[in-house]
Amino acid sequence: MDFLLNEVTFIFAIVLFLILGIFLTTKHNVLPKNYKTIIILVMAVLAVYILFLIYLIFMFDSSPKTEPIPTNMKIGL
Repeated sequence: MDFLLNEVTFIFAIVLFLILGIFLTTKHNVLPKNYKTIIILVMAVLAVYILFLIYLIFMFDSSPKTEPIPTNMKIGL
């Protein structure tokens, strides 16, 4: 599970999604229908994965609920 939540995997999924989208739009007349279907399915899986991670980021934010209380630090003068 840690592999799926890794930042590198998330960035790789975004880059792969963009590359496949650009490839599909530039070569849509040349590609056979089977390849188009496979690329669209891979892009759909990547989109679900990316949206799921964005959902997790917003729902389980790691910021504290209250403002942190500063500690009493002695400053050397």
